[in-house]
Amino acid sequence: MADSGLPPGTPRTVLHVGMHKTGSTSIQQLLRDEGALLASVGASFPAGFLIPSLHSDLPLLVLRPGRTWPARLRFPETDDPAWQRAAADHIRRAVAGAPQPVVVWSHEDLSYVRHDDELSRLRELLGDAPVQVVVYHRRRADFLRSYRDQLQATGFELSDDQSSFAYVQPDSWVADQDAVIETYRRGFGHEHVFVVDYDDALQRDGSVIPSFAELLGIAPADLPPLDRYFLNQSGAQLRLSDEGIAAVRRRAIEQSGR
Repeated sequence: MADSGLPPGTPRTVLHVGMHKTGSTSIQQLLRDEGALLASVGASFPAGFLIPSLHSDLPLLVLRPGRTWPARLRFPETDDPAWQRAAADHIRRAVAGAPQPVVVWSHEDLSYVRHDDELSRLRELLGDAPVQVVVYHRRRADFLRSYRDQLQATGFELSDDQSSFAYVQPDSWVADQDAVIETYRRGFGHEHVFVVDYDDALQRDGSVIPSFAELLGIAPADLPPLDRYFLNQSGAQLRLSDEGIAAVRRRAIEQSGR
């Protein structure tokens, strides 16, 4: 992957947008675990608002209100304007108070972004620093098979509605990786969108983590053992218990001040 093109120490945002089923969970777990390693290259990974270990707040704030996907269906309380204001304030504070010049955000639901108003909301939340977008793409048939398995493993029925996040036929919009890339190029500039081939990264490194770490300036030799980061291959890891969903929903209500 190409480097950032910016002098060391330059404030910037690294925005990892997935796609789904391209090793995002492994990247996110490493970023959560290795705060000291990130700090050694001038980077930090802020806590999420709704779920501290995830940046699900970003897609929940920027995707159009009428659009649905698992997080919005599971946590309808996040549609409350009071929650939206509190979540946006949390992100802005995280940007303004970041302890390092490079702020890393990551959530694969950002691969659902398609519209200019969504891009505008995302740019506003991320602040004024240059944004580098990282997109992983994968062979379409393999992606669709794995994405379908994840939906079923997490309790979502497949859909015949072509506009649905759960439509997994060969012409699925969710699998239109070129559209994801072009959307972010439109929003942040062609030169600021880094596209990584998931299959090539696996063949070369056995994991997508080294390709992502490279953009942050982390040398392969400095990475921890990666065998513990082969996560969520079946999708079952994302299946919250009824108690877990209820706890997050209670948290969202509390965050709304209700």
